[in-house]
Amino acid sequence: ASDTEIVVTAQKRTERLQDVPLSITAFSERSIEQQGITSIDDYATRSAGVRLSRDGTQATISMRGIASSTNAETTSATAGIYIDDYPIYDTWFRFSSPDLRIFDVERIEVLRGPQGTLYGATSLSGSVRILTNKPDLDAVGAKFEGTLSTTDGGGTNYALNGMVNVPLSTDKLGLRAVGYYRSDSGYVDAPQRGNLKNVDDRETYGGRIYLSAQPTETLNLLASLFYQHDAQDDQSATYYSPPAGRTIDDYNSVLPNVTRSELLVASIVANQEIGEGNLTLSGTYAENSSRNRFDATPFTTALGLPVPTYQIQPSDSDTKILEARYTSAATGSFRYILGAYYNSRYRVLYQTAQQPALIPFYGTGNIYDVYAAQRATEIAAFGEGTLAFADKWEATIGLRVFKNDYSFQSNVTGLFNSFVAPLTPSVTDIDNGQTDYTPRISISYKPSSSINLYATASKGYRFGLTNYNSGANGGTPLAYKSDVLWNYEAGIKATLWGGRGTFNTTAYYIDWKDIQLSFRNANGQAYVTNAGDARSYGIESEFAFRPSPAFEMNAAFSLGDSELTKDNPGIVRRAASIRGPAVLGVFKGDDLPGSQSFSGSGGAQFNIRDIGAGDAYVRGDIVYVGRSYVDFMKEGSLKIGGYTTVNLRVGYRTDKFEITAFADNLFNSRGVVNAVPNADLAGSDAAYRVRPRTIGATLRARY
Repeated sequence: ASDTEIVVTAQKRTERLQDVPLSITAFSERSIEQQGITSIDDYATRSAGVRLSRDGTQATISMRGIASSTNAETTSATAGIYIDDYPIYDTWFRFSSPDLRIFDVERIEVLRGPQGTLYGATSLSGSVRILTNKPDLDAVGAKFEGTLSTTDGGGTNYALNGMVNVPLSTDKLGLRAVGYYRSDSGYVDAPQRGNLKNVDDRETYGGRIYLSAQPTETLNLLASLFYQHDAQDDQSATYYSPPAGRTIDDYNSVLPNVTRSELLVASIVANQEIGEGNLTLSGTYAENSSRNRFDATPFTTALGLPVPTYQIQPSDSDTKILEARYTSAATGSFRYILGAYYNSRYRVLYQTAQQPALIPFYGTGNIYDVYAAQRATEIAAFGEGTLAFADKWEATIGLRVFKNDYSFQSNVTGLFNSFVAPLTPSVTDIDNGQTDYTPRISISYKPSSSINLYATASKGYRFGLTNYNSGANGGTPLAYKSDVLWNYEAGIKATLWGGRGTFNTTAYYIDWKDIQLSFRNANGQAYVTNAGDARSYGIESEFAFRPSPAFEMNAAFSLGDSELTKDNPGIVRRAASIRGPAVLGVFKGDDLPGSQSFSGSGGAQFNIRDIGAGDAYVRGDIVYVGRSYVDFMKEGSLKIGGYTTVNLRVGYRTDKFEITAFADNLFNSRGVVNAVPNADLAGSDAAYRVRPRTIGATLRARY
């Protein structure tokens, strides 16, 4: 199918992509397979205005330069990721974030700009929706996929995916089961640990199961269960600037940083036709747990005793979500959505680093010991209506009214909490809440069936929360406020050459107030505080063209500028450390961390038809990730981005089988995706780089 035929559900109803007055990138199942999209790295870098941040086992995205930090640590994400209707990111403490495997996925939608009216607090700058395939009640089907590859400087990678669809009662009851396993070899070496090679192996496995029932012509029931397990033997950090005798494939950790996480999501959805509309009722329960073990030797080294020491960090959360919404018929001069939403998340975190060898010197071996518990609840009512008020004109008004309640308790002890009284706990017990609203106003004009002109104003917000390490040295503030933004955009969506091409472009301006930004205290720990106001403006454009079955191409780019508009001279931007004295203040005109002035991607595919029983194809994709910095000031800050990757794919497919040979990162770019200053508290900066060149093959079979 061409891009002009893609339908999306970004506005909680089925619509043609080109008709929606929002800036959206949509990847169909066909384009996902053609481009080899299997993870967040793939779809984020191919979408205009989207930036990927990776920090250890955490990966987050931001859009339109609205980023709190280049590191995915303690602040809430500014953009949400959903699998179907479940928001993956916790409101707080994202110490692990599952990188959802992209297999048997109907569509990926990237929604730029705040989506607070329909999606709530997790969509300050936008949202990504991963929409999975559901059971087919009419036909038996199966799909299997195997991939074998090798990574330069690493080892062998392999992945196995499978799907089976079985109608249990034709037109009445169906089952769809999906399973996957992936093993990615490490490519980072640890010279300080006996010159170990490829220490950062990663393993992922999981699956989804769906049971769909159609008891009547107007009622559909869907129950689903999703599980994913992620395990990494060490972090993928390398030296940002390798010292003598080391390379960019090395890092200096004394002990491995081991992470294990699990995500379980169970949901049930009922869709009942009522009149010409549809009532949807859904309930979701989810559990997210992690068992991490990090190298705490930098802490003992800072205390004058470089003894290998671990920091243990178990964390558990559970989430309960209820939603009810009524969607009117798509026809007629007025269509609308009305709904109610409830979300409750509870998380418990433990964090401890103990070293008995410190007792003779400090009277305790307690370096750091944290217990923290947080509960965040959102109750909301929302609605959106669209009126065709004149020939070719439509106006949309939406509103979400919400009430957030938030409670936080923590108990912190240890030398890094207080050298004077390390065993005296710093106790925090606070409750707060907020009642507010997020509106959206949009107007569109369609002079013809192939042109859609639109303008939108929308508001986004994010929870104000608490720093879990607020008792630690370094002037860490106890809490930070909510931040809000107003987004103004105007765009055009054009269908060209009789449906063979599309050109979509949007210009936007964002006014961001009381922004939450991440900094690091003297102990190297991240914390969040409100750092003034900012604005971001730019252009996003996407183009797709398929002049004939033999050739197709696509391109996307973004231009933007994001900077502070208000001075905050007293804030501790960089605490005093071995790197030097404290750096104070952020000022008007400072660029936001991680903001890129330009990024872009493009791809082209040549199809050779009717070779034997199938078709052959050759595809190339190029991605440029724009240059940015991890701090507000360029001088003395670490540069990230500014690199290009090229992927190549050659394949042959029939109705039942497909084999593809691929080379990802063909020219072996070692560009820096993200960086952490003074990561070891001894002056060494860490870099998270693009995965080295990976060459392999994928075999698919369909039934």
